[in-house]
Amino acid sequence: MSGCGAEKGLISIDEALSLIQTMPKALSTESLTLAGCLNLYLANEVYSAVNLPSFSQSAVDGYAIHSSLENMQDTIFEVVGEIKAGSESNHQLADGQAIRIFTGGKVPDGTTHVARQEIVKLEADQKIKLVADIRFTGEEVQQGQQLADIGQKINIGALAALSMAGIQTIDVFRSPKVAVVITGDEVAESPEDLQVGKVFDANGPLLKAWFKDYGIEVEILHIADEAEQ
Repeated sequence: MSGCGAEKGLISIDEALSLIQTMPKALSTESLTLAGCLNLYLANEVYSAVNLPSFSQSAVDGYAIHSSLENMQDTIFEVVGEIKAGSESNHQLADGQAIRIFTGGKVPDGTTHVARQEIVKLEADQKIKLVADIRFTGEEVQQGQQLADIGQKINIGALAALSMAGIQTIDVFRSPKVAVVITGDEVAESPEDLQVGKVFDANGPLLKAWFKDYGIEVEILHIADEAEQ
């Protein structure tokens, strides 16, 4: 590769790579809202602001029940209310009581089991396991738990996870700025510039799109060839 770029006034590819690897410059940081951080890189660790779930909730549509029985086949429960996702009941379930509950609903105090609606009428070989289908407070993520590390790229999944954990802004490294120099008298910058012997620029748009995919700002510069001395 050392022979590439050996023309007068240019450096070789090996020399260019060596400069890039030995002369890095640390980028400054900035604090941005999550929406503006896609494809940027974290400058600090991120910790969860909340527990996930933030309250114990039902994992299914069904009935929250209180029962001291191990085998509840053919057991009849008194239905005392209904809890939808986003609402809650202040009812304290007593033994033998049940409350209709939907996925994501906050399980009421006294709940020992959640019976999914498909098995409310139990068959002979079906049993309800203690605390089954209950998502307990902090079961997925604990408040203060580290979610992301320095240098981590913020992709779409990371944005969603951080948002769900109550994160509003994060510190990221500023996006580097790159200048791409397109040389050659034969390169036409616009249809008006196209003349016999000239071609449209393909490398500029390609490189600009490639860098953009990595979250890097690019300036395209067209430089004419110098007349040979």
